[in-house]
Amino acid sequence: MFNKKDANGINLNASGNGNAPAAPPQMRKPAGIAPLPPKRQEAGAAPTVPANAKNPLPTNGSNATFIGRDLLITGSIVSSGEIIIEGTVEGDVRAQKIVIKNKANISGELISEELIIHGRVSGIVRGVKILLAADCILNGDILHETLSIESGAQFEGGCKRSDDPLGLKKNGKGSKNKATIKPLAGAEEAELQE
Repeated sequence: MFNKKDANGINLNASGNGNAPAAPPQMRKPAGIAPLPPKRQEAGAAPTVPANAKNPLPTNGSNATFIGRDLLITGSIVSSGEIIIEGTVEGDVRAQKIVIKNKANISGELISEELIIHGRVSGIVRGVKILLAADCILNGDILHETLSIESGAQFEGGCKRSDDPLGLKKNGKGSKNKATIKPLAGAEEAELQE
């Protein structure tokens, strides 16, 4: 634009010691700049969860299976990892860890080393470590090693402690066979005969 000089003839624009001329209006930054929209996800990329999400997916590095509210599963589910259920399952669920969320509805047997139940379950529950949360409604029997029941949980059924609630011990000798899990009826009969 225009070159301004001071009394000594030094160019103020070039040295940066003076005020630069104002930029034309079309080149000025607006006072409040809106943030950029989020980047589009590439095909096959893992979904991102906002930091302020109410129920974020597990981020502890585990590969959990998530069954959302809009799913109805009829049949058995077997997993060697963690299962988080918010939907409806009509069948048995077996996994290393099972988390039943407060909107979930399960009709069937639950078998797991660790069970956390917030929702509605109708059926037999077998686990090493079981927690019935305050918003749990359970109609069925429990076979457990450790059981915690929070105030407010609704439980109707029988409850029995067992050193082997999953039926992993073979012939009572203490050798574990993790490939097969005996049905609950077989486990109860074996305990009654002892």
